Amino acid sequence: MESGRLEPAPRARLLDLDDPLQQRAYRDHLRHAGVAADSPLYQWTGAGQRRAGMNLGSGNESSRNQATRNQVLTLLGFGSDDAGKTVSSGALYVSDDDVYKITLTLMMTGPGGAVVASGTTEVTESPSAVVNVSGGENPEQRPLNALATASVLYSDGSHDVYYASGDVAGYPTRVENQAPVLNAAAPDNTDVQVCINRATAAGAPAPACNFVLAAIDSPPPLQLPVAGSAVFDGDIDVDGSGKPSNASATLVMLAPDGTASCRIAELDDAFFEDPGTRVEGDTLSWSFDPLRFDNGCAIATGAYDFSLVVSVRVQGRPAWATVSSQIDEDTITAREIPPVQVVAGCIAKGTRVTLASGVARAVEQLKVGDRVQSEGGDLEIAAIASGMREASVTLTLAGGQSVQVSTIHAIPTRRGIVQAQELRLGDELTTSSGTSPVTRIVAEVLPEPLQVYDLVLTPARVSPKQGSTYFAGGILVGDGAMKAALAEAKAEAKEQHP
Repeated sequence: MESGRLEPAPRARLLDLDDPLQQRAYRDHLRHAGVAADSPLYQWTGAGQRRAGMNLGSGNESSRNQATRNQVLTLLGFGSDDAGKTVSSGALYVSDDDVYKITLTLMMTGPGGAVVASGTTEVTESPSAVVNVSGGENPEQRPLNALATASVLYSDGSHDVYYASGDVAGYPTRVENQAPVLNAAAPDNTDVQVCINRATAAGAPAPACNFVLAAIDSPPPLQLPVAGSAVFDGDIDVDGSGKPSNASATLVMLAPDGTASCRIAELDDAFFEDPGTRVEGDTLSWSFDPLRFDNGCAIATGAYDFSLVVSVRVQGRPAWATVSSQIDEDTITAREIPPVQVVAGCIAKGTRVTLASGVARAVEQLKVGDRVQSEGGDLEIAAIASGMREASVTLTLAGGQSVQVSTIHAIPTRRGIVQAQELRLGDELTTSSGTSPVTRIVAEVLPEPLQVYDLVLTPARVSPKQGSTYFAGGILVGDGAMKAALAEAKAEAKEQHP
């Protein structure tokens, strides 16, 4: 493919499908990337584009910002083994729009346009896609070109194609990530756990917290330390103030259920002008403690995918450094990290929980070490979490029992464990006196944030991997471990059967 027909674009640009040269370059790229010949993508034209007429390569900054403010397409850098026998690269696309399907392709070419490696991936009903490719040889580490395209089909049937490209002549020699990371506070975690108003007794079992946020009166903005460094194979180009020139930084945080992003940001000035960002010859380092995200990042409970992509120029050549939980493994230019898990509560303040003694006590009055009634025996509270929620489900049973929980709280029923938002009228739930059918379900977005609490019990009654149960409002509900296990199972099922 003659990628020279497309202007180099380290950030996402909109492809003009009414331009014959760009359209031909796009179709050639699809073919080289392995997209099937009968794919409808080959028939896409400017007539179906949602943003037709916006020329992102024209230098018109207003139209460029309008078209890309909720779209991120970025290369994830280049990697190579020491001998240059295997090269690798990746690309990430994220959207805040009503996306139905994403076809993400990536191709690396060497001098003369020879294809070194290529690949494609397709996802449906997801706001993001990642493609990683490897192969080919580049023993002399000659300049390579990477071209990524994101073919985006929207829910209304319209479409757009974005592309990002760049030449890389040199490779970073090392990328390090100091934060966010698993730390000594919770070395056994598989995700970086950020706990909201978490209180645990000394020595209490997991889930423990890598970071803790205090939030009482309003939905908390997620705050995380973000720190790391990249060493390149030459001095980094800087401007008169000593900051990187022609550089960019993009940060993406994806919600746990994969349906939305809570943060897409072109950090740029904020990143490079921060006192914590420094250039020392061939080394770029950054340190934000903390970096503040918007409120939406702390509303859902689950594992967020985190990606930070920094692009600089090294002696006139572009180079990328990536820290991400969406890549498959470490490379020279990319560092793999665990996802970020936000842990908060899910039982409404004021809900009465039945203790082992049979006395019911408001959930906010419980403490670590208290014993509560569970199906089949009494269990000890190992950890208590508290946070805020803006949506809830209130369940009422025929027997008069009622409980208000978050939408994704785990509820055992006769047909299995489901999230509260999946309950149906007539579902049989377990109560402290037997079973009773659901007669009323009220799902609502609340006018004011609701303070909620969650419990983690030990030993797990259901299984170590599934968590356990307790009685809230007289109804058997899952604990925090069960809720997390259910969310993880649903995410895995969606990945296996999109």
